[in-house]
Amino acid sequence: FVGLNLSWTIWQWGSSYYKLDEMSATRRQAEAGYKQALDYIRLEVKKGYLDTSSALEELRVAKRSIEQAEENFRMQKALFDVDYATTSDLLDAESALRQAKSQYQVSFWKAVQARAALAKAMGEPPEQWLKSMQVKKP
Repeated sequence: FVGLNLSWTIWQWGSSYYKLDEMSATRRQAEAGYKQALDYIRLEVKKGYLDTSSALEELRVAKRSIEQAEENFRMQKALFDVDYATTSDLLDAESALRQAKSQYQVSFWKAVQARAALAKAMGEPPEQWLKSMQVKKP
């Protein structure tokens, strides 16, 4: 006894074809998601780098501002000692010095925050960059 069995799936309405099309679309979607993730990482690193550069420049300006305020205070103090400047001139110079020192502290912590964001974007451990910022862990 010899038998032959043939089977055709006539009424699937092209489901195999559309399944292949669906898998191709899923693959393209995964590739687009991967590219989007890479673009996001690049953007975060670039933003972190630019923010850090900007914050460090602001820190340098704040340091120079302290130097100028210290010199101004020194001159006003010398003038006050010889009765050539008023008390309000001396107080203004001292206020400017305190403001410059305060701005330096704000700039310093902005730089630390920007560097932390850059380190996070790059996947660096905090111990690696904290030493370069001369910040001690709490």
